[in-house]
Amino acid sequence: MRGKRLATVGLFSAVALAGGVVPATAANAGQATARPNSFACGFDADGVRIHKDHSTSSAVLGLAYRSHSCRGYGDWYTPEGGGWVNLTDLTTGVTGWVAWTYVDY
Repeated sequence: MRGKRLATVGLFSAVALAGGVVPATAANAGQATARPNSFACGFDADGVRIHKDHSTSSAVLGLAYRSHSCRGYGDWYTPEGGGWVNLTDLTTGVTGWVAWTYVDY
């Protein structure tokens, strides 16, 4: 699983550099399938926190579970080397940011 994630780091970095990260807003939350450069994903754990921003100190908008599917739009990396994925939980409709270690794609 970890190797698959590492193999996709270059792809998602290229998407982000090309402008593939779309800001999560209430206006576009329901348009998960219409966004360009998106990808199917799932969650590696139960109770994964979906944050408003790419930071553990930002507000938690909802929780995701292994049984949920998601649509990812791009990623963001911290200076410390951590990564975040901008996504929509297709089961709950919540759009936000999840630490990439909890996202299966």
